[in-house]
Amino acid sequence: MEDVHAWTSARAKANFDQLLEAAKTQGPQSIRDESGSFTLRYSGTKSHERVTDFLIRGLPED
Repeated sequence: MEDVHAWTSARAKANFDQLLEAAKTQGPQSIRDESGSFTLRYSGTKSHERVTDFLIRGLPED
């Protein structure tokens, strides 16, 4: 299970760059306010191979 780090909304606003960096390097960040919470997760832009290309290529031969 992922370790979620908690921030108050005021702290998240005041330290927005640090919040983004923490989401990128430490995993999901939770931002709480008086009515609930948000979870910020980083999702990289690294392209992934399409499943169809992977299946067509097959497994390497030993």
